Amino acid sequence: MNTVIKHNYTYAGTNMPRPSVNAFGLNHGVRNFILDSNYLTCQTRLGFNNTPIFDASVKGNKIMAGIPAVYGYYLWGFTQTDFPLNDYFPEKPKQGPEYFIIPNGFDPNRSHLVIYNWDSASTVNVDVSAANVSEGETFYLVNVLDCFSDTIKVVCPANKRIDVPMTGMSFIYPNASTQIPATPFPEFGVFILIKKSQKFVKNFEFIPESSEIRVIPNPSSGKIEINKLQNALALVLENNSGVPILSYSNIAEQLTIDLSPYPKGMYLLRIIYKHKTINKWVLLL
Repeated sequence: MNTVIKHNYTYAGTNMPRPSVNAFGLNHGVRNFILDSNYLTCQTRLGFNNTPIFDASVKGNKIMAGIPAVYGYYLWGFTQTDFPLNDYFPEKPKQGPEYFIIPNGFDPNRSHLVIYNWDSASTVNVDVSAANVSEGETFYLVNVLDCFSDTIKVVCPANKRIDVPMTGMSFIYPNASTQIPATPFPEFGVFILIKKSQKFVKNFEFIPESSEIRVIPNPSSGKIEINKLQNALALVLENNSGVPILSYSNIAEQLTIDLSPYPKGMYLLRIIYKHKTINKWVLLL
């Protein structure tokens, strides 16, 4: 109940092993459903047979096929007359770019860039004014398919327009998969725009909470409790710029930290032992 889906951008390429579907109300019916201001570029399903949608508000969306006609119709379980307050396109565009810059809700120094490059041009010229960058400021354009290896350094020009490459982009192979990933480039790309002071924390070590430390609650809106800290020498809390904001030494097996004075966003706990360091993300809402 009460599902709200807004401001999403989807894509389905012809090189994918099977056509993608935007499915709303797939396994169960939904009530008080809001689908607003989305860009849905593959087959879209809104309820069907035994999974109806009740009291839905579906408006302001751009709904297009995004897949070849051979795969079937692009509306599934509804027609245009069921939800008329949307823009419908049975076929995807064949020329021209469309792009969107969406500021990060937690970090004013990051934005998301979504590019639909319908004519598959090698570059797309983008106005980055909406990303809150200034002339001469350095920022980084990070390909989300390969966050730690495919990063472009950019100095903001006076007109705040940059050429974003849409060819030659890399991607990461999923763990344990033997299938070559279906890259959406050059027709579609998503980037994170990060200002000079920002960075990704590399070599993040994912440790199962059951056998190592526990952070409760996570996400949190204030206080967090960190358990299973026996033999830890120190603990450091960094913000998403990699700047330490809190540190503790000679800690007990349990520690409570109040994060309520700090801005919302992602934080990194570094628990330091004699022979290793364990990293743990904490989301402050």
